[in-house]
Amino acid sequence: MDTPWGTAQSVRVIAEGIVEVTTASHGGIRLHPARNASVPAPFRDRDGWYEEDAEWAFVALTFAEFFDPDHVQYAHLLAARYYAEKYIEVYGADQQQQIMRDEEAIRARLAVPRELR
Repeated sequence: MDTPWGTAQSVRVIAEGIVEVTTASHGGIRLHPARNASVPAPFRDRDGWYEEDAEWAFVALTFAEFFDPDHVQYAHLLAARYYAEKYIEVYGADQQQQIMRDEEAIRARLAVPRELR
């Protein structure tokens, strides 16, 4: 499978239409167009590719039922911090500010693994 980061070395199906890929240098999540249409517009990538560093959070927030609850909580933190304007558009300023106030407590509670920081 070709990806924006090169040829996939591994492919893991998370759920129908949601596929995690890794390459020699990077990776991310690919959404089938029908799944991608469900992603809120501010978060949606036109081509359905969400890189592994932070954009995966958009997928986890949209399809929380397929992700560990701790990963969903961390996805809120990533999106609120690194994509504040988009997050506010989807969840509102009050939610974004609350997440940012609670950031350290969230990180400590989740004991965020190094690979997700």
